[in-house]
Amino acid sequence: MSGVRTLAQAAAGERLRVRRVADAGQAPSLLRLGLGPGTLVTVRQVLPGGPVVVETAAGPLAVGRPLAEALEVEPAGA
Repeated sequence: MSGVRTLAQAAAGERLRVRRVADAGQAPSLLRLGLGPGTLVTVRQVLPGGPVVVETAAGPLAVGRPLAEALEVEPAGA
């Protein structure tokens, strides 16, 4: 899958860059987790209906489904 989409739509193994927070109401929570625009993540696991586990520079992080759906990402090379 290529192009801009949400983190919830990503597949395990993808290297992605956070593009923006699509839901401004979720922005404070995502920023507290260190997931602001420009952040690079590698998707480790996508649990159906559950969290998306990513690896960040700070370490692994389980992102709940509502937050993952609010986070727009693109391929890291874009």
